[in-house]
Amino acid sequence: MKYLQRFETFSDYSLAQSSLFDPCVARITETNETKYNKLGRVIVHLTNDSNIYGKQIQIINWEDSFDTSVIHSIELDGNDVTETIINNSGMIEFEDNKFVIFKFRNNNIPNSFFKDLNDFFSFTSLIQIHNIKDIGSNAFQNCSSLTSIIIGNSVTSIGNRAFQSCSSLESIEIPNSVTSIGSSAFSSCKSLTSIEIPNSVTSIGSSAFNYCSGLTSIEIPDSVTSIGSSAFIYCSGLISIEIPNSVTSISNDTFHGCSSLESIIIGDSVTSIGNNAFQYCRSLTSIEIPNSVTSIGNKAFYYCSSLTSIEIPNSITSISDDTFYGCSSLESIIVSDGNSYYDSRENCNCIIKTSTNTLIQGCKNSFIPNSVKSLGNYAFFGCSGLTSIEIPDSVTSIGDYAFYNCTNLTSITCYSLTAPIINSETFYNIGSMGTLKVPTGSNYDNWMSGLNYWVFQYI
Repeated sequence: MKYLQRFETFSDYSLAQSSLFDPCVARITETNETKYNKLGRVIVHLTNDSNIYGKQIQIINWEDSFDTSVIHSIELDGNDVTETIINNSGMIEFEDNKFVIFKFRNNNIPNSFFKDLNDFFSFTSLIQIHNIKDIGSNAFQNCSSLTSIIIGNSVTSIGNRAFQSCSSLESIEIPNSVTSIGSSAFSSCKSLTSIEIPNSVTSIGSSAFNYCSGLTSIEIPDSVTSIGSSAFIYCSGLISIEIPNSVTSISNDTFHGCSSLESIIIGDSVTSIGNNAFQYCRSLTSIEIPNSVTSIGNKAFYYCSSLTSIEIPNSITSISDDTFYGCSSLESIIVSDGNSYYDSRENCNCIIKTSTNTLIQGCKNSFIPNSVKSLGNYAFFGCSGLTSIEIPDSVTSIGDYAFYNCTNLTSITCYSLTAPIINSETFYNIGSMGTLKVPTGSNYDNWMSGLNYWVFQYI
């Protein structure tokens, strides 16, 4: 199938009406150039392999969209059919291998103009957008039959939800005139496998590509300075990503649910990693946090179950108790020696908050130093590889869910005569049978309610 060639600038369209005309190709004449170069155009190529003729199709959202102050005209195969459409409530008779050209007065595609027109786009092989400055919010939303679109280099912004739920959209060309991609612009475009963001784009809106489950790769240029929250949430096919040095923060939920993500490079300008930023990135095995990062948010690496090692740079000043919650494969935890807020003293394979001597994150290879006073909430949450632990007599309290889901933990030795304070969830769902070893003369009766069927021994 031949398609309409891409034109960067052009005047008016005149589809030749002669026996020599190839119906798959649009031709151009230079008529009335000044007048028509001011008009934005959307060109839709109608085609259908079964050659169904005479079908009435809706080509605009009638009640919401037809505003003559915005729409200049609509042409079918070079003929003005605006009046026909007005008289027929937005309907037109389908003809195979024809081009519909929408002309807009203000060089913008109005909000929701093509929204929900699935029947129309089921007869479409290609759409081109030319001499348009802004693609409005919801412009092509829910056009689930749309497969391919080319955007001319006059477009500067793609509006919120512009192509949301275009679930059959396989390819789109974004020109280097575009500076912003709006919130949810390509949300749930599940057939997109790759997309190239030009180096003119400075911002990617929140949820811009969320639930694009077919997306395996995306290159973010160093022109981008901000990436909105949930921008790539549940892009479950995404394998690798690089955050350029121009970006200063990774927002909340940015890569949440990217279950195939194996590697990520974080630029040296990033100062914060937001809440849930990499939650459920189950294929991520390692991550290098640059020395520019000062804070890591709640559940940032929640259930990154393949993550085996983490190194906390000396720039970090804030880590939440549940940052690495459920990272069951962790084997190595290192805090850089120069960090003033956290440490991994005595090579303990833990993160310890220095000012309070609270152990906030451990792993299956951890030991608890004698200087630690408390185990924080979720300290060993989900460490299924942990089989035994010794708790020194310096520890006076153990936080909520500290050993939650440590399903293979079968031995706990605690050296304090006074049982550290716990709550009913501290040992929830640990190994069903094990041994608690405590000093002779101590009283750990309040622990036993959480250690059902465990054996109690004195040491």
